[in-house]
Amino acid sequence: MRRASAVTVIAVLLAAAVPSLAQPYWRPLPIRLEAQYAQGLVGGEGEQHMQGMARSLSEPDILYMSHDCAQVWRSDNGGVLWHKVRGEGMLATAGQSIQVDPVRANIVLAMVDSSSNYIARPREGLFRSSDYGESWQPVLQVDTAQQRFFQDCIAYDLSSVTAEGAQRWYVGVVKSEDTTADSRLWRSEDGGITWTAGAGLSSHSAVHVVKAHISDGQTVFVGASGGLYRSTDRGASLAAYGNLPAGAVSSIAMHPTDPDTMYAVVRDVGLYRSTNGGASFTRILNDDAWMVAINPGYPATMFVTCLGGAVRVTHDGGSSWRSAAVVAPPGFSCTWKNAINGEFSALSADPRDPDVAMGYCHASFWRTEDGGMTFVDSSGLFTGYNWGWWADGVAYDVADPDRFVFLCADVGMVITENGGLSWSRRSAPYEWYTSGQVSWRGMYGAAMYPASGSQIILGAIGMYWDCRVFRTTDAGVSNWTLVETAPENYLFTEFNTDNPAIVYAGDRRSTNGGVSFSPIPYLDGYDASIMGMCRAQPNTIYAMSRPREMIFRSDDAGVTWRLYTRPGWVFNGLDSKPTFAVDPVDPDVIYTLDRYGDLARFNGTAWTSLGVKALAGTTPYKNFVTHVAVDPNDTDILYAKLFVAGYPCMFRSLDRGATWEDITANLSRIGGGSINIHPLTGDLMYSGCFGTWVYPPPYASADSIYPNAMSIPPVARAGEDRTIVDENGDGFVVATLDASASSSPDAGILHYNWTLPPTWMWSGEQATAFLPVGRHEIRLSITDGAGFTEEDTIVITVVASTGGDIDGDGDVDLDDFVVLKNNFGTPSGAAAADGDCDGDGDVDLDDFVILKNNFGRQG
Repeated sequence: MRRASAVTVIAVLLAAAVPSLAQPYWRPLPIRLEAQYAQGLVGGEGEQHMQGMARSLSEPDILYMSHDCAQVWRSDNGGVLWHKVRGEGMLATAGQSIQVDPVRANIVLAMVDSSSNYIARPREGLFRSSDYGESWQPVLQVDTAQQRFFQDCIAYDLSSVTAEGAQRWYVGVVKSEDTTADSRLWRSEDGGITWTAGAGLSSHSAVHVVKAHISDGQTVFVGASGGLYRSTDRGASLAAYGNLPAGAVSSIAMHPTDPDTMYAVVRDVGLYRSTNGGASFTRILNDDAWMVAINPGYPATMFVTCLGGAVRVTHDGGSSWRSAAVVAPPGFSCTWKNAINGEFSALSADPRDPDVAMGYCHASFWRTEDGGMTFVDSSGLFTGYNWGWWADGVAYDVADPDRFVFLCADVGMVITENGGLSWSRRSAPYEWYTSGQVSWRGMYGAAMYPASGSQIILGAIGMYWDCRVFRTTDAGVSNWTLVETAPENYLFTEFNTDNPAIVYAGDRRSTNGGVSFSPIPYLDGYDASIMGMCRAQPNTIYAMSRPREMIFRSDDAGVTWRLYTRPGWVFNGLDSKPTFAVDPVDPDVIYTLDRYGDLARFNGTAWTSLGVKALAGTTPYKNFVTHVAVDPNDTDILYAKLFVAGYPCMFRSLDRGATWEDITANLSRIGGGSINIHPLTGDLMYSGCFGTWVYPPPYASADSIYPNAMSIPPVARAGEDRTIVDENGDGFVVATLDASASSSPDAGILHYNWTLPPTWMWSGEQATAFLPVGRHEIRLSITDGAGFTEEDTIVITVVASTGGDIDGDGDVDLDDFVVLKNNFGTPSGAAAADGDCDGDGDVDLDDFVILKNNFGRQG
């Protein structure tokens, strides 16, 4: 299959008109820095780390990436643009190793860890997808450690490949330290569906790579913290192998055509080559090597990432090497995104072109088209800046809908003046961190002074649970002050809109606009923190105790307090971050959890459970509502976010919770993250470890920022190339054209058009074509509701059948049957004279059927 060029896709993306959607979809809002926006770049600001990357050998434009806290991403155009897969059925979030089938690009296997989500611990392990990563099934539920580095621990055996894909697979699993499960090698003989335990790996603290021999069907290599190991019995046993120096073997590459040649990296020592199947090695690169990638189509081309230095490139099989340069994306030249090295780095070469390769490092993707001379940023639509550690990481200008700030975990402050089209980074003094005044530079709990164009912003800075309060008077350009140094979470920080001299932050209160804060003694007695404020009556605020079992209320801006409710259950589900929101108009109404983790409303006298949790279905572990948001423009509109990964997670009510609709749509089922409603536009914003995504309000909004978010191009899939036999000999066949695997993650597919130049044309998701004997290159063109057009091509070859006359004597008789019987089972390379009646190169049951149907035919 061939698809439209990536350059065309980007050109259309940037020029697309604002669509009119019958059904809205979620759109990413990349944090494009101003320099990127000025150059017309799409943007992509992924955060956290990639753990693994896999490229399809059969469709090299398709790449998959596993993310250490956001499951899986996919690119359909060689890594130019990235798409966050839905992840239905993937029950954990910390992506580890990943691998795609060598002949079926839709089949992908991924190891996923539960990370800090102890609730999901029994559901981590190996997952398998057969629809390009959109949905997954658990195939090996096994305890696994979250290995924090590039890993390549899933391998297929090329000798087991059939038309249905690789049948034999291996995976190396390292257990968590706090369990009694075994670290071991596992094997599958049915395409990764069922698994058999193999050799133990308990002597290794880390497993980096698993690779199968390219042809013998028996040998598998493991690179681990203890060195290189080999099995000659399909993983049943393992033994140390080769003469590599002591140290971890962090990467292995197999020569694509020579089974005796392989490469191994000894971490921080160098790259080694063996020409005798790994029995002995010779060093060919003396460097602080980490990972080696060989080009499957041009094996003399190899790339090596290093722990500290530049990428090393060879085009002559290792006789000579050169260093690659990295061109940082505009606006990032002096920041973190300016190198490809370290343990979170990897590369994948394009088998069609020795000059093209994709890599990742420092939460960015990189692409070279000049043989590795230079790598340029290729992170289009790969998003990750995360203000969603709790619901209060956004602050808005009270009069300008285009001006708002995100306070992002790990990254800090970003601000937009044009509705999210471009952003400026505003970093707090680095010396705060290096001097120990703050535990980290991540930010949370944003508040903007409630006056048009205000430059005063307050928020929390630190490491999640250990934060301080900062204040800036020039929107973070240069003036920064730590105004509260007592440690707290400071989840909620806000100005009293009637009297902005009063500011609420955690368990503290300011009466001078946030210049200084004082503790609130009443809250200290319950280890309580302020969690919300009624927008219409900002003197009414609510606080919650720790444990989260008591809710307190103040109606005089925090001077006096009273217990509002203590129903006998807690208001949080996983950690101490509670589920909580105050009605923006009615100060008596709050939203939190009922005793079952479902969304509930309390009006001061009675609790009403709102029945959201069951809408996701029966989930395999504890589900609960993590966040709730009430539209300040219409308090009948509620949004609720559910916790469990792999299931529908976002719901909306238009009638104050009486009924709900699932609006998860194309949003990734990842769990976690937070939601926030833009008070001036009604747009719903969701932020998590895969960035900020926007959903439009259910009413007309002239200032909506939704059109500024990125529309995602569709993906055209015309199906796999195939050969059809003209069995009745009339010169034509009936071919079914099927585009059902095509997808539009943004605007829905409106039109399907099939063309066979110069004159033939069909329409519809499925179509019937009458094709003569010959080779036919049929083009599929799809158009979505946003006006994007994407193309794919399928090649259908129609071959004339022998009709069962194998010996060519003009009749179909016992002589023909004997020839077919003698050659039955020939897997490839068969000719018509061998019994290949359908011209597909093998002799099988299909050929027998043709012979049987024509048996007895004369002349």
